[in-house]
Amino acid sequence: MITEDAVVYPDVVKLLIKDSLMYDFPIVSAYMNFDCKHPYMNITTKNLMGLIPFSAYQYGLMSKDEIFNWSKDFPFLRVFYQGWTCQVIQRWVVEKIPFRGVRECKPREDIEIFGYPKPRPCFHDLAWCQDLYKNNIPNIVDLRALCYHFGNTVRSIRARGKVRYVKLSKNGGEWETIREDEPYTKIYNLPSTQVDRIIGKPMDREEFIKKFWGVKT
Repeated sequence: MITEDAVVYPDVVKLLIKDSLMYDFPIVSAYMNFDCKHPYMNITTKNLMGLIPFSAYQYGLMSKDEIFNWSKDFPFLRVFYQGWTCQVIQRWVVEKIPFRGVRECKPREDIEIFGYPKPRPCFHDLAWCQDLYKNNIPNIVDLRALCYHFGNTVRSIRARGKVRYVKLSKNGGEWETIREDEPYTKIYNLPSTQVDRIIGKPMDREEFIKKFWGVKT
């Protein structure tokens, strides 16, 4: 599973599949920077059971320096939380652990981008990790599998006016559209300059590391 706001490299996917096959991890994940302003990654070993989140500072996220200098049990780290960067999950885990939210919220982009004004479940990644913990399923991160997070990139998809659909490929065959719904409603228009300000211009891995992490390569 790859989340929509992660830049995941093909070698990372291959590495995680290899980890899963070699070590039989129920779930093994990559990780990424929290955003382009803070020196945190989207993983933590802090126990977050019962957390009702309102701020990322509650998570106790690990810093880049902690991870870059990590020497214990490298490259695998058992975490409590990982923020859905890219993960290889065994089928029995998906069947056992539900995809649910911790609480309901009403994100601004739901209205601006999708025209959806109703509250919806959110913090699915935290709920997922809490359920893994309750079921004693190890949540493993491969510290070699570092990916790139642009931030709130949902604003770049420009979904307004596009038809919603679900496609299914049976046994690796042709993709078949099994459902189509009405287009996303166009309610607000975000100026392109605002979108560019939020997302920023694309940059490669080395440029990102030099600019935001202060690491010379």
